[in-house]
Amino acid sequence: MQTLHAQSVLLDQTWRSNVRISIDDGVIRSIAANVDGASTDEQVGVVLPGIPNAHSHAFQRALVGRTEFAKDADDNFWTWRNAMYALSEKLAPENLHAIAELVYMEMLEAGYTSVAEFHYVHHQPGGAVYDPATRLTDVLIEAAANTGIRLTIIPTLYLSRTFGDLELAPPQRRFANSAAAFIRLMDEIRKSGHAETGIGLHSLRAVPPTAIETVSEYARTEIPSAPVHIHIAEQQREVDECLAFTGQGPVEWLLDHCDVDERWCLVHATHAAPEQLQAIADRGATVVLCPTTEANLGDGVFRFSDFAACGGQFAIGSDSQVNVDPFEEMRLLEYGQRLTHCRRNIAATGQQAHTGAALFGACLAGGRAALGQHCGRIAAGYAADLIVVNTDDPRLMGFEEDELLDALIFAGPNSAVADVMVAGEWQVTAGRHTRRTEILAAFRDVIGGLLQNS
Repeated sequence: MQTLHAQSVLLDQTWRSNVRISIDDGVIRSIAANVDGASTDEQVGVVLPGIPNAHSHAFQRALVGRTEFAKDADDNFWTWRNAMYALSEKLAPENLHAIAELVYMEMLEAGYTSVAEFHYVHHQPGGAVYDPATRLTDVLIEAAANTGIRLTIIPTLYLSRTFGDLELAPPQRRFANSAAAFIRLMDEIRKSGHAETGIGLHSLRAVPPTAIETVSEYARTEIPSAPVHIHIAEQQREVDECLAFTGQGPVEWLLDHCDVDERWCLVHATHAAPEQLQAIADRGATVVLCPTTEANLGDGVFRFSDFAACGGQFAIGSDSQVNVDPFEEMRLLEYGQRLTHCRRNIAATGQQAHTGAALFGACLAGGRAALGQHCGRIAAGYAADLIVVNTDDPRLMGFEEDELLDALIFAGPNSAVADVMVAGEWQVTAGRHTRRTEILAAFRDVIGGLLQNS
C-alpha cells in the first residue's frame, strides 16, 4: 500500500483540500479529505485525474511537420493521405516501436495517462501476413508497457478502397483483413491478455455493410462491454460519396443499420447534421473530437454547440499527433466555436460556468467511455492515474479551484504538468519521462532512414 497526501485534489467536479489517497496494486483504494498526512505519506501539490486520449494513430507522429507545403492549389485531406500512405509503406516493427515509444512518452509528459490506439496497419508491405499476425499490434502493446501509458488497443477493420470498390490501392493492402481474418486477429490479441481491447471499423468507405454486420455481431456477443470506434463524416467528400452510394449520409446510415449505443465512439462526426447529433446523443454514443488534427487537415468545424445542447458526450484525441497536448485540444475546440458563433465561453453550462472546468470534466467522462476502462477519475476502485500540476509556472500562479482549470487550458502554459502517475507508478517527474533519454535516442536512430526520399 502506498499513500499520497495532496494539497488539493479534483474529486469529480469538486475541489477538496488535504486529501489522503491510498493506492494498492495500481488502484485507488480509499480517499479521505480534510485530513493530516502521516509521516510516511508522499507529499504532493495540486492533483488532477489523468486525461484519457480517445483517438491515436501512433505511427503518424513521424509525419508531423512534413506535409506543410502545397504541391498544388487544392491541397486537402486526400492529398495529405497520400503522404500518410507513403509513410505507412515504410513501417517495420523496429521503427514503429521507436515512433510509438516517442509519442506515448510525449502523451504522458503532456498529461495523457491512457490512450485508445486505433490501429489499422496490420501486415507487411504488399499485404503478406506477419508471423504471428499480431506482430505490429504486439509492438504497440510493448511500447505502451515500456513507457507506462495505459492502453486500449483498437484493432481496426479495413477492406475496401472506397464505397463499392473492393480493389485496394497498393498501400492499403497493409491494412486489409476479411471480416473472418479480423475476428481471428481479435481472438489472438484477446487471448494474450496483454491489453484491453476494443473494436475498430475504419470508416463506412473502407468497410462494406456485410463486414460491418459480421464484426458488430462479434463485438456484441463476444466482447459486449468493449468500445466500438469508427471514423465518421470527417470530410464533406466522404458525406457526398456515401449519399451517392447509399442514399444516406454516413451518420444517418450508421444509425439506421447498426445498434449504436453507449459502446460506440464516433470519431470526428464533423459534418453531422443537427438532427443526427440529437440521435447520437439519444443513443448515448460518444463523439471523439481531435481539433488540432481536424484543423491541420482542413476537415471543418464540428457543431459542438448543437451537440452540447443535446446533452451529447464527447472526448478528445491526438489523432495524427500534429499536437500532443490535451489542453491544446480543449482550447482549440472552444476557440473554433467562438470563431464560428462570434461569442465566448461556448462550453460553459448552467451547472459549470467555468469553461475550462466544463471542458475538462466532460473530456474525462467521454474518455472513460472511449477507452472502456476505469480511468480518468480520482475515486476508490479507479486506476491510480494522476497528474500533479506545476503551480510554479507563472501563468498558473494565484489561481484557485476552477480558475486553475481555466488557466491550464486558456493561459497556454508549456510546463503545466510536473509529475504523472499511471497505475501507481511515477512515469514523469519534474516534467520529464523517466526514460526520455533512451526513447529520444531510439527515435533519432530510425527517423532519418524512415523519411529519406519521402
